[in-house]
Amino acid sequence: MQISKTHCCPWCAALLVLALVSAKYLQTLFLNPSTRLADCPGLVFPAVGLPRPLQVLAGSYPIAQTRDPYSAVKFLAERLPLETIYKLGAPPPPHAAPAQPHADEGKGASSATAVTPAADEWSAWSICEAVANKKGFFNRQGAPDVYRAANFMLREVLNGVVSLYFTPPLEA
Repeated sequence: MQISKTHCCPWCAALLVLALVSAKYLQTLFLNPSTRLADCPGLVFPAVGLPRPLQVLAGSYPIAQTRDPYSAVKFLAERLPLETIYKLGAPPPPHAAPAQPHADEGKGASSATAVTPAADEWSAWSICEAVANKKGFFNRQGAPDVYRAANFMLREVLNGVVSLYFTPPLEA
């Protein structure tokens, strides 16, 4: 998880006296023998062991650099009732939504395999399409701008407009 200097420095101020300036180069502060604070402009440490969509939603991976926002929307849709949050109504008929490519398609998989949603289910693509229609996101050809709608939903989660939270695991 990414923590900014302004959130971390009140805690550090008790340990160190430091001047807060913009980081123009790598700064390493040794707080104690086991804790090191590293700062650099644009420094982001992606978490190992966490799925990429969760890293996008947590702000560890920039939304603007996400090539496939639909996997993060799918991650959200599996955990939140997006159709209720955005008041989307009933899912569209299966022939209205185009076949979605697999997430592995960009990694050399065949484009002949595609996933089509069932008649009573929302897919990530159909959710993005419905949000684009509802918010008025259209491209120059007049089609719903699903990429913009996906980014819109991800930014709403990141800004806290839509709450995504996880309960702590139960002690065994």
